[in-house]
Amino acid sequence: MKIIKRADGISKFDQDFCKAQDVLREGFYRANVAPAQYWMNFLNFPHPRAHEFFLALDDDGSILGRIGASLTFSDAKVGHLGFFEAKDISTGKGLVETAIAYLKANGCVSVVGPVDFTTWFTYRFQESSEGES
Repeated sequence: MKIIKRADGISKFDQDFCKAQDVLREGFYRANVAPAQYWMNFLNFPHPRAHEFFLALDDDGSILGRIGASLTFSDAKVGHLGFFEAKDISTGKGLVETAIAYLKANGCVSVVGPVDFTTWFTYRFQESSEGES
């Protein structure tokens, strides 16, 4: 697994980030899949503080997960993790660790999540382990 960030300038990043939800969700969890344009609006949102988006890909470039990290609007020492989707626990852990490292490098001392920028947007978490521990 490799984790890339939007700032790396990979040409397919935006497209892959926007379709991650559609690729990764199965069964009941597909009920609230948002269209790609919804996610593109977030990627282009004029956030005033440091923020970055990450994708986890397997060796053949298939999407394994995504996450976003941003400093809050009101306090640059508080960060949000959001836009989270992961194929498995290992991918999720790698994405969360990468996003937290990014926030810490930008002065964050406290992390809240999941929050997609603010509570005006998605801020709930749903998990299905199906036998995984």
